[in-house]
Amino acid sequence: METPYNALTKIPYKGMNVPALALQSFKSKEWATFLQWKEMGFKVKKGNHGTHLRTFIEQENGFTLKENGKLEPKSDYVANHFVVFNREQVEEYKNGKNDTQTEGEASTEVANAR
Repeated sequence: METPYNALTKIPYKGMNVPALALQSFKSKEWATFLQWKEMGFKVKKGNHGTHLRTFIEQENGFTLKENGKLEPKSDYVANHFVVFNREQVEEYKNGKNDTQTEGEASTEVANAR
């Protein structure tokens, strides 16, 4: 079984995010956020819902006074929530035309917009 990975960075997801993505009913293992798909020239198909994931980010949170009298930085882990969409939930979008349109449909849309 291939591990789900980020379509833009090619980095595999890990931890509790792997089963969250594996339980989805998509054949593709490519996932990305809304903005990442947009950056790659795709748009999320209307009506699709993403899958919620989370990571934990270490964040400096003040200082701790040690027994030797020195202050040391204290850090905590903060949950970072984000939503990803599968490759099967997006369509290519370039120059105002998506990959499900024919050239004639795109031309008609442009003509009607004038």
